[in-house]
Amino acid sequence: ASHFSLGAYCIGGIPIDNQWLASVVGLITVALLTITLITTIFDAHLQSRTSAQAKRLKEVNAELEMQTAAAQAALRELEHFHYALDQQASVSVTNLHGVITYANDHFCELSQYSREELIGSSHSIVKSNAHSPEFYAEMWATILAGDVWRGEICNRKKSGENYWVNASIVPYKDDAGAVTQFVSIRTEITQRKLAQDLLAMQEVKSRTSEERLRQIADNIPAMIAYWDRDSICRFANRAHFDRFGLAPDQLVGMSIDELFGSAQRKNRPFNEHTRARIAAALRGEHQLFDQSDVGPNGAVRHWQSEFVPHWN
Repeated sequence: ASHFSLGAYCIGGIPIDNQWLASVVGLITVALLTITLITTIFDAHLQSRTSAQAKRLKEVNAELEMQTAAAQAALRELEHFHYALDQQASVSVTNLHGVITYANDHFCELSQYSREELIGSSHSIVKSNAHSPEFYAEMWATILAGDVWRGEICNRKKSGENYWVNASIVPYKDDAGAVTQFVSIRTEITQRKLAQDLLAMQEVKSRTSEERLRQIADNIPAMIAYWDRDSICRFANRAHFDRFGLAPDQLVGMSIDELFGSAQRKNRPFNEHTRARIAAALRGEHQLFDQSDVGPNGAVRHWQSEFVPHWN
C-alpha cells in the first residue's frame, strides 16, 4: 500500500507536506520580490545619480568652454596689444644685473644691433656718454626699490650715432614682492630733442640780436619803436622813454591810445591827424609827416614822424 496521502509531494522518496512546501515557496517568492524591489530602487538611484553627474558634467564642460573662450579672447587682445606696442616702442626685458633677456624688433632696428647681439649683453651696449654716473645711480636705486623710473635717456646706436628716448622702466615682482626683472618701454624723441636744441639756439641768437639792436637804437637820438597790429608797443628805444618820461617796463605793452591819451598826457592828447596816419600805416601805406606836442616844461616840440608797415 502507498505511504503518500492525496495531494502530497515527495523528493527522493521523502514525503513533503503541502503546507510546509507552500511556506517555503512563499518565502522564496518574498525573497525574490525583495531582491527585485531592491534592484529596482538601486537602479533608479543609480540612474538618478548618473543623470545628476551627467548634468553636472555638462555644466562643467559649458563653464570650461566659456573660460576657454574668455582666455582665447584675452590672448588675442594681448597679442594685438603686443603688436601695437612693437610698432611704436622699443621694448626690452633685463634681469637684476641689467643683462638683456628679451628685445623686440623695434629695439633692434633703432639700436642697429641684432637680437643675438642684444640678448645676453648688458644694457650698457647702447649707453652714451651724455649722462653722469649719478644719473644712472638714481635710476638703479629707483627700480631696485620696486618703483617705476621715468625719464629721457640718450642712447648710442651701433654706428656711434646718439639717439634720445622717453623711457619707462617697470620692475616685475614675484608673489613675495621681490623684484625679479625689469621691463623697459621706450619711444624715440630724437627729432623733438633736436628741435628743442635748435629753438634754444635760436632764442639765444634772438636775445643776442635784440640786445645788439637795442644798443644801436638807444644811441640814436630819434624815437624808434615797434607797434603791432593792435597798436601795442613791443619795442621802444631810450629816446621814447626820455621824450615821454616813462620807464621801459611802462612803455612796452602800452597802446598808442594809452600813451597819447592817458591821464598824465592830457596836455598833449592823441590828435585825430596822427590816428588817421596810424590807420593808414596798418593798411600797409608808408607814412611820413610832421607833428608837434607840448613837453613837460610847457614848451611846444616839433618833430617828423615816419610809420613804416612791416609785412609777415
